Amino acid sequence: MHRGYILHQRPYRENSVILHLLIDGVGRVDAVARCGRGKRSQKAILQTFQPLLIQYQAKHELATITAIEAYSPAIPLKANSLFAGLYLNEILYRCIKGQTGDSLFVPYHQCLMALAASFDSNALRYFEMALLTELGGLTDLHSTFDGVDVRASGTYQYLPDIGLQLAQSYLNYPHLSGSMLLRLSQRQLIAEDGIAARNFMRTLMQPFVGDKPLNSRLLFTQTRSVRDSQVQKE
Repeated sequence: MHRGYILHQRPYRENSVILHLLIDGVGRVDAVARCGRGKRSQKAILQTFQPLLIQYQAKHELATITAIEAYSPAIPLKANSLFAGLYLNEILYRCIKGQTGDSLFVPYHQCLMALAASFDSNALRYFEMALLTELGGLTDLHSTFDGVDVRASGTYQYLPDIGLQLAQSYLNYPHLSGSMLLRLSQRQLIAEDGIAARNFMRTLMQPFVGDKPLNSRLLFTQTRSVRDSQVQKE
């Protein structure tokens, strides 16, 4: 059986669902699972962030689940960490298709575990790096497009489809500190890197995620707005 997680699911015919899965060593797998009724129903474990053992047959584009079970408790995500987990699922669902993403299970699992311990936006940046590497979209963080080493003291700009270059005042692209780029490459971001790293990775992710707004991001913004409104009333 394969280790896996459910990224997304939707109803399919009577007593069945289509599961969009991330399978260890395989990647994205879309499969039909029968839920059943009564005490033997599997609905309780067919949840996001629930580590699963999965057996399936993939004779057609849509595989069939032949066995599925939980192998450990669901990973408990709360507050901002829950929104972060939903974000991970959404970008994976959008970006990987047809059994691609075979290297992403471990980084995904590690990111969920980190988020369960405490919310840290840097964990998201590191997973985005893993996803972009899988997709072939991670630019070289150690040198500019013309082969000059990135220096911690330097200031750079990212040119889409080209790469990094030393910042030029006449170009309307955000400035990026060399120190942040090097820390990102070493997975050693610090608090002051947060906004710049987020915006930079968002730029790299955009061609793969597309222009449609992310539901997880909208939900987070709406929830934060309601929460802030309640605090002001108090």
